[in-house]
Amino acid sequence: MEAELEKLITVGGRESGINVFNSTNPITYTSQPRTPIRKVATPIEGAFLLYDVLTPEECQQFIDLTEKMGYEEAMVDTHDGMVKMPERRNNERVLWRATADVWEPIWERVAPHIPNAINMCDTYCLNERLRFYRYDKEEMFGAHYDQCYMLEPWDRSLLTFIVYLTDDFEGGGTMFYPKLFEVRPVKGMACIFFHGEHERSPEHEGMVVTKGRKYVLRSDVMYRALNTEKF
Repeated sequence: MEAELEKLITVGGRESGINVFNSTNPITYTSQPRTPIRKVATPIEGAFLLYDVLTPEECQQFIDLTEKMGYEEAMVDTHDGMVKMPERRNNERVLWRATADVWEPIWERVAPHIPNAINMCDTYCLNERLRFYRYDKEEMFGAHYDQCYMLEPWDRSLLTFIVYLTDDFEGGGTMFYPKLFEVRPVKGMACIFFHGEHERSPEHEGMVVTKGRKYVLRSDVMYRALNTEKF
């Protein structure tokens, strides 16, 4: 089984200073009745939490697969390109360009809870570029704003989509500024908030892990303009 799984993993190039992995769908999503997703608002305008997006077994599958892909030191995007800045970010990451049969089951679960129209744009899917972050003790991602992912001027992401894959660690919360609101990770829970140039895009950080190991799945919610002629 291990050998068969590894055959499904290939390197499709490099991006953001790390390998970009391709893989046919190795994730087995549960077919059993699931706990209904629960949506909870936060004090951060436009940000909310979705509990039970992934089951513990599904979370573990993502962890096992990305460990086989191999985590690399995360870099920071600057005016001079991608550089290592451990004082700002010292976690590790995996970038997986996933096929639709990987991300669509997640999208089908969360889509009813996502704003379907923002700024004359309609939502339609998750970004296929799944990023996975791994944090060990004393690792963090300092305060920053998330950027949007653009396919076309009229086809871009507007929301960050994070799923916490573990919660058996200490520290490592997601802190939002300036309200100092901390999201404490819960396995399988998603945290969604505006990003890019949206006026409600919040500054936030992945706080230092003080014990254990933290895993996160990161994607984006994609939107298309209703009238592309404006672009």
